Amino acid sequence: MKRFSIIAVSSLVFGSIGPSLGAVVVAMTTRHGDFAHHLFPLSYAFGIVPALVAGAIYGVLRLRIGTETLSWRRRAGLGAFSGFIGCLVFVTLGATYTLVTAGTATFRSELDFYGLEFLAGIPAGVICAVVLGPWPRTTAIEAPHSPPSIPG
Repeated sequence: MKRFSIIAVSSLVFGSIGPSLGAVVVAMTTRHGDFAHHLFPLSYAFGIVPALVAGAIYGVLRLRIGTETLSWRRRAGLGAFSGFIGCLVFVTLGATYTLVTAGTATFRSELDFYGLEFLAGIPAGVICAVVLGPWPRTTAIEAPHSPPSIPG
């Protein structure tokens, strides 16, 4: 149950603040007036799936590595890797759907959107990993629990 809660908390943190952090990054790098008005609702529409995937990947990495011994820089690196993989999964699914349904002309026009996905997802993964920090305490390898001995 502890393992599930670590993965769930990581996914919850990444899913709740990740898309809004990505929206801030996109708003800072692009200068679209009308696009910026709808940016935050769109960030959750298109960012929740990669954020949840990135959170689950980060939670699994936390269980495997044990983040209480890692510095914030290494946790940020794990968050960037998780954000990249989450975006890669989403972009792969979206590109496959676009190629199957609309063809190559639409796929070429959506390459800018896929670039924005990576531009937003990797820094959001970094910030989410640093915000999570080493809490809750995890260990890389948990020792098996021996039954209590009965004094005899």
